[in-house]
Amino acid sequence: GQRVPPPAATVPRAAPLPQARAAPDAGLAQEVRKLVQDTIQTNSDIFGEFSTSQEMDMPTFTQLIELIVPGMTREEMKALFTSMDINNDGSIQAGELFSDLAMAVLH
Repeated sequence: GQRVPPPAATVPRAAPLPQARAAPDAGLAQEVRKLVQDTIQTNSDIFGEFSTSQEMDMPTFTQLIELIVPGMTREEMKALFTSMDINNDGSIQAGELFSDLAMAVLH
């Protein structure tokens, strides 16, 4: 009898918050991911190499961000690129570019 009330009191309060936060974030990540993919496909003259290599260098990334987030500063772009370049090779791979974290930041 004593075990039942504490879980009943804590679980309903604890569970809705993460779910409420996770659902919009996941939706936003998908929206931003689609925007990034559409931007890359629409501007194949700029991003054609990425479509083939699945890698993007800093100058190309800067062009992409200027199209998606025009107000982002160069410093912010560089910091974002550096944080996305997980293996530190000077390029971001498609997996790094389209990660949920990157999508959340771009939103």
